Amino acid sequence: MFLEPAFKWDDKLAERILSEHEIAKLEKAIAEIESAGSGDYKAVGIHTCADGGLNCGRALGRYQFMSYNRYAVQLIAAKPGGQKFLSQVEQGHQPTEAELFEFFPTDDQDRAFMADMANKIQVTQEQIDPATGQPFTGDSPSLRDAARTETLRERLIEQVAQKHFGGDYSKVDGNGSDALGRLSLKDYGKTALASYRNSNSDNGTLTCSPNVNYSYISTAKNTENGR
Repeated sequence: MFLEPAFKWDDKLAERILSEHEIAKLEKAIAEIESAGSGDYKAVGIHTCADGGLNCGRALGRYQFMSYNRYAVQLIAAKPGGQKFLSQVEQGHQPTEAELFEFFPTDDQDRAFMADMANKIQVTQEQIDPATGQPFTGDSPSLRDAARTETLRERLIEQVAQKHFGGDYSKVDGNGSDALGRLSLKDYGKTALASYRNSNSDNGTLTCSPNVNYSYISTAKNTENGR
């Protein structure tokens, strides 16, 4: 399997577009949708295929990255036996908790998420929102544009969340859903934004730790475009 060059978290990008605290709120919002109450870092989704059957696998961990996601693949395949593990999951194998944490431990799950978000934020903030006709960005030239800034920033949050759910080329505010049909792309973005807003009173830094009290195999999702 082809591995892309090592990825990096762009701290300057984070400071320019979304603050560290805003990134933490987005991380928490997506995790709440994906795995809260259903295993958190231990969550493993159903076997499913996307892209006309070209990509098959399972959603793994707190953020439910598909096992063929480029960031997850790079970290997993770098471990001894990682490539074999990915091939097994592609063919339908359901990982045990021990296998998941061996090949995709909590730190790697967080690292993959941050790298993926950095990429999505960088790309999305330069794109035009068809709903507003403006770029998906939180930047604004003056204080009097504060309300406009917040609207654009929230649209950026929505769209980045939609891309996490449906893939980088999913339709903005689309009606497409996952294998379970629980949320559309548009609904996913709005749900993530609502959770993000509810975190406004949380002034601390998000601390990520696996829930070790129980095991759960989630009915995780996968949209047509995959993640």
